[in-house]
Amino acid sequence: MILFLLAVTFSAPALHAEILSEDMLKIRDPFKRPAIIVSKENARTELEMFPVDQFKMMGVITGPDRVKAMLAAPNGKTYFVSERMKIGVRNGMILKITPEGVKIREKIINVIGQEEPVDSELKLEEKNQQAM
Repeated sequence: MILFLLAVTFSAPALHAEILSEDMLKIRDPFKRPAIIVSKENARTELEMFPVDQFKMMGVITGPDRVKAMLAAPNGKTYFVSERMKIGVRNGMILKITPEGVKIREKIINVIGQEEPVDSELKLEEKNQQAM
């Protein structure tokens, strides 16, 4: 009788460990950001096909009605953008265009898996920095 109880006691944790390890494989690592699914098919414009940090601000155009910025994309093309336009692979929107830069708000997935707004800025490079 004692042998039977010992066998059941030792075999139960082994069975539990197998089930636990299968469940552990399905759980996301809490120390890594969730994978970003980037699909160029969902992009409505060419501005939504590249990450925001790959764009380079070339200049600002002021007019009587609104301000526009000139951005160089990684594909070599130049785009004129205005406020409230969509940009980037993370559903970003241009919030404000100033003579110093373009402020963009993107939506990212945080570590918990919740959507969170993140602001970034593309700054206009100084002439002294370009010459170096």
